[in-house]
Amino acid sequence: MYENLDRALQDGCVVRAFRSGGGVRVVRVERDENLVGYGEHPHIEEALELANRSYPDPNFEGDYYFTGSPQASSKLDAHLLRGRKFRAVYLRGDFQGQGSHGVMLRLSCLDLRTCKYVDYPFFGETLEQSLKQIEEPLNTNNDKFHEGDLVRAKCLCGCKTIGEGQIVSIYKKLITVHTESHTIITEEPFLEIIQRLPIGAE
Repeated sequence: MYENLDRALQDGCVVRAFRSGGGVRVVRVERDENLVGYGEHPHIEEALELANRSYPDPNFEGDYYFTGSPQASSKLDAHLLRGRKFRAVYLRGDFQGQGSHGVMLRLSCLDLRTCKYVDYPFFGETLEQSLKQIEEPLNTNNDKFHEGDLVRAKCLCGCKTIGEGQIVSIYKKLITVHTESHTIITEEPFLEIIQRLPIGAE
């Protein structure tokens, strides 16, 4: 569906999407912080399509809008309507042992506990596949991790040591662990449980 955006990502571009101050959904295609593709629309699906048409055609120019729709057209659109944003890049080489290339999309959400943005990662062979994961229903069935578990763990993505904490939520394969000092949200393949602690452990 977004063949040109996939090509842009493979060419080393970054695709970013966010909501403007007037509520317009904006998609930017950037290479070395220079704008090489653009689309905006009251809904994200059309903004993505316009950005897809704009790359790599420098003469393409879509419409411009003062305001976006107050109604969400999809779960993805609802994320942007709430002020969230996403950033997509293309990863090459072995991806955490999966032996594949693909698009890493990070959906940034504001953590009201810390007033900082945290990233939910999604991975697919194409941008469309990564975006579709956001549309999938919640699935908390997991035989490896369980909400409420007290654990000593580390995050394999970025090699961050989590230390001791509690698994407070499971969103599909995304695990959220709260510790005394910080919150880690990571994808299931990136979390290594070093030790399970008994409930009530200090």
